[in-house]
Amino acid sequence: MWRQISWAAGLLLIFAALASAFLSARKESLREAPLLEVYFAHKDHNKVGCANCHHNYVDGTGRQYGCYQCHKEDETVNLLVEEQFHGLCRDCHRDLKHMGKESGPVRQCGACHKPDTQP
Repeated sequence: MWRQISWAAGLLLIFAALASAFLSARKESLREAPLLEVYFAHKDHNKVGCANCHHNYVDGTGRQYGCYQCHKEDETVNLLVEEQFHGLCRDCHRDLKHMGKESGPVRQCGACHKPDTQP
């Protein structure tokens, strides 16, 4: 019985080590990967309060650069950039759609991830 427990513990340790190595490599690749281009027109969002997206106006964390530069360069948040932007943009679009209001894209990746030609 102890032999089976030893084998199970050994396999568990090997799995944990492999998972840890994979997660470390994944984090490094996320930090190094370029961000996908995103189309965003402020004119399409003029009914949304500025501070809903520009938290830096409220919490004083912002710089003069756009969202991507700060969220990609800051190591405290750069691993969350995809989750943060999808959470902010896609979830807002989804909520509007569920309320029966006009909304932006929800599931069409290419509708947002294309070159930004708008200010």
